[in-house]
Amino acid sequence: MADVLEAVGYHIIQAADAAQALIILRTDASIDALVTDLTMPGVDGITLIRRAREFRCDLPTILLTGCADDLASLSTIAGGNVQVLRKPFGCDRLIEQLELLVGKPAEA
Repeated sequence: MADVLEAVGYHIIQAADAAQALIILRTDASIDALVTDLTMPGVDGITLIRRAREFRCDLPTILLTGCADDLASLSTIAGGNVQVLRKPFGCDRLIEQLELLVGKPAEA
């Protein structure tokens, strides 16, 4: 997924887990969006979103999930302004959502 996003011009920073993602988000104000999975070891995606929004309240976010029936409630639970993509999805769908949230990459 990261390779495809980079191929269309997005600059991607990957984190090994939620703790590392929070450190990156705190120290790099140039990050335009957060893409996270709902299910991760340790802290889940909703908790990551909530913690990130404690200091980046307007951060556009995409939550990926393979186990949600009610996608709208997931967005609400995560604090709103969250696009939820159900797996499996094509990379074109992810790119479309990123373009809606942050625009096309400068190189595109």
